Amino acid sequence: MTTEVIPNEHVFPFRELCCQHGIFFASETGPDHPLPCFDRESVSPPKGWKDPAKIENWYIGKEEAYTEKAALHPETGRILCIQYYQRNGTPVLDDGGRGNGKLHGELEIAMLTRFWETYKAAQSLLINMVGFNILRFDLPFFIKRSWKLGVEIPHPAYAGNRADAGIFRDLILHVGCGNRDQEMSLAAICRFLGLPEKGDEGKRFHKLWFGTPEEHMQARQYAINDVLLTADVATATQFI
Repeated sequence: MTTEVIPNEHVFPFRELCCQHGIFFASETGPDHPLPCFDRESVSPPKGWKDPAKIENWYIGKEEAYTEKAALHPETGRILCIQYYQRNGTPVLDDGGRGNGKLHGELEIAMLTRFWETYKAAQSLLINMVGFNILRFDLPFFIKRSWKLGVEIPHPAYAGNRADAGIFRDLILHVGCGNRDQEMSLAAICRFLGLPEKGDEGKRFHKLWFGTPEEHMQARQYAINDVLLTADVATATQFI
């Protein structure tokens, strides 16, 4: 599917907003650069271990796990791209202008600024912004990265310790039918509904993103598929 690239001068991702459809969004993250060093003193090898080589390998394993999980936390991760989609439109991938000589922080600032401007536009037009697991992952990530990078968060996007429930709608709460114990991952609900596979690139997304040109394109396609599947699940479950 064709993907629209956002010109740097655009304030928000769409050339125009359709009031009849919600804005679907998703994001992909990776380890921050430079990544804060792993603190070996924060963990201890099993009691009774004496072999220095075995202990060192254990620490190495912990360090590798720390790097892999760094992308999941705003304190150790960063936003690589934010994807948007409105039904009957072209999906948009915002990478902050990657490839234009910008530093990592500048890319994130550009993406976050556009996201919050999109929120303000959606709020003024009473358009929902819909995502999957956004209350637990995407929005806390965006909010904390905005704090770190000095990006202004418009009121009431985050106020009173909660995101704006009038605009932000989390699809994961819908597919769980009100029971958090019944919540499913996006991949699981897609399989259940017979929708296309989500793919497993998410586990190595940042490696693909910064890999060869072919790997980078694979990462971009995965990211776009992420937001399109969110819209497909919303349709299939009669959410919006």
